[in-house]
Amino acid sequence: MPPFSKNLLSWYDRCKRDLPWRHTTNPYFIWISEAMLQQTTVATVIPYYERFIQTLPTLKDLATAPEDQLLKLWAGLGYYSRVRNLKKAAQKVVGEFNGKLPSTAAQLKTLPGLGDYASAAVASIAFGEVIPVVDGNVLRVVARYKGIGDDIMLPKTREMVRDIMKELIDKKRPGDFNQAVMELGATVCTPKNTQCLLCPLRDGCTAYKSNQVHLLPIKVKKTKYMDVNLTCFVYQHKKSYWLTQRAQGEVNGMMWEFPLEESRPQRTDIKPVKHAIMNKRITVWPVIEKMSQKPKQAGSWIAITQLQEYPLTTITKKVLKSIQSVQF
Repeated sequence: MPPFSKNLLSWYDRCKRDLPWRHTTNPYFIWISEAMLQQTTVATVIPYYERFIQTLPTLKDLATAPEDQLLKLWAGLGYYSRVRNLKKAAQKVVGEFNGKLPSTAAQLKTLPGLGDYASAAVASIAFGEVIPVVDGNVLRVVARYKGIGDDIMLPKTREMVRDIMKELIDKKRPGDFNQAVMELGATVCTPKNTQCLLCPLRDGCTAYKSNQVHLLPIKVKKTKYMDVNLTCFVYQHKKSYWLTQRAQGEVNGMMWEFPLEESRPQRTDIKPVKHAIMNKRITVWPVIEKMSQKPKQAGSWIAITQLQEYPLTTITKKVLKSIQSVQF
């Protein structure tokens, strides 16, 4: 076994975090955890994961779950296409794979929502396929260890890292190996405040030996952010709020929210709410108005006591929190 793999796995066995999806061999549960962990922190995912598998304990349960229920279970995790793809994939597994998740990355990639990373992660962790994963943590660890000075955002650099990982991966414990590299990147070989003295790969790390840890990896940012102002109309009537439901097929489709308008009000006494999605930095300005009749926007009056029964957008949740001190 190469020193990289030997030292890494030894460290992982001693120091890995105690996470709920590491206590199961159920491929369905492992798949759910990987879907949730994409672009979301571990601390955030844990309660969502536990609630999800308790509510929908089998793949068939997921395939037949109503969309409102799925959106409510997912509300707050963002990127709602993930949960919609989970259901589509579950339906395909039930219909084409006899209700059992495929065991290879190549087959898993035929399912909606499973790309290179997710398919390799599930195949290696749940089924022991010898295939490496490449995510942000892996890119950072390998770039520092090998001293790679190319932009890790470029496809050719990612392929270079994938090839390196194919050589390093432990053939007997591919799932643990993949989790170990990602664990190292998440807890030790972090973007900032790197804990090199705790790293099991320190002796062979090019960046550490050349004092370039703070310079690697190279990541050229090309995203241009757009600042957006939204007026949020908080209509109140008899301890109820007026909420609208987003259309199916659009961002946050079928979720409920306060009516929004791209503008900034001339005056509001409520502190604005900050939100970010994709390349947009959004400032939401709540405007509270007591109504005696229905507003012009389509929607429904929903009692405050029933709000928890509806899948609400993250912006709506943030606004509700910001106005909780405002009395009717």
